[in-house]
Amino acid sequence: MGRVCTGARLPVLQKTTDLPFFRGLPAVLNIAHRGASKRAAEHSMAAYELALAQGADVLELDLRSTRDLTLLVTHDATLERTLGRKEKIAELSFAELTAATHGRLPLTLDQVLSRFPSARFNLELKDESLEAARALADLLAARRAEERVLVASVHRAVLSELRSVTSGRVSTSASAQEVLRYYFCYLMEKNCHTPYAALQLPALGWLGLTRPAFLKHVHAQGLVVHFWTIDDEVTMRDLIDAGADGIMTDWPDVLARALSERRE
Repeated sequence: MGRVCTGARLPVLQKTTDLPFFRGLPAVLNIAHRGASKRAAEHSMAAYELALAQGADVLELDLRSTRDLTLLVTHDATLERTLGRKEKIAELSFAELTAATHGRLPLTLDQVLSRFPSARFNLELKDESLEAARALADLLAARRAEERVLVASVHRAVLSELRSVTSGRVSTSASAQEVLRYYFCYLMEKNCHTPYAALQLPALGWLGLTRPAFLKHVHAQGLVVHFWTIDDEVTMRDLIDAGADGIMTDWPDVLARALSERRE
């Protein structure tokens, strides 16, 4: 492995906005966090349908894998919060989960991709599982959905595996470690290797992540910046004005209004 940061000027990568996932989308993305999750049950078909009706450009989904690598759309490692079940999803097969929940288990990613054949998705792999990354790659290829997803994970190894097995056909955001390295390079006024398309960040103004100067630097490297999870309309407007390329929100209708007013 070479150094992460270098004083040499690195070539600008292909612009993120030229990648298939971003083609035809607006400059600032309305990303519905778990669907319209303040007006409908999170990660439900109703939440996704409502979000799209309210103007969402992208649906944000959390993914967990069963023991036999069925990808479920759910945030937590267990179903305790949603169904009162304490078993870990990763330790049970799909059939065992179905029996344990009497069929009330979360949606599968396959179901959602099939229900919304033209929608764009931001998919976050929650588990630190290389097998899950490979299972996702296989499903996206089978559903011919590689060009309409942006895959995220806090785990660098998971994203590295996905990038490898898809030969870069699937766009990804930066892992937590990659974000830290990128920001370190920025502070040191160095360029940084960027095998990802997007930085997805919390709106930490005190750290400088929302400053126009930082966003311009990211844009100069051909990348985009998405902020999560923003439900305050004033903050939405401030981020749009600063140069954000996307905002994740539980209120896609509120963000749609803010974006509409800024375009006028």
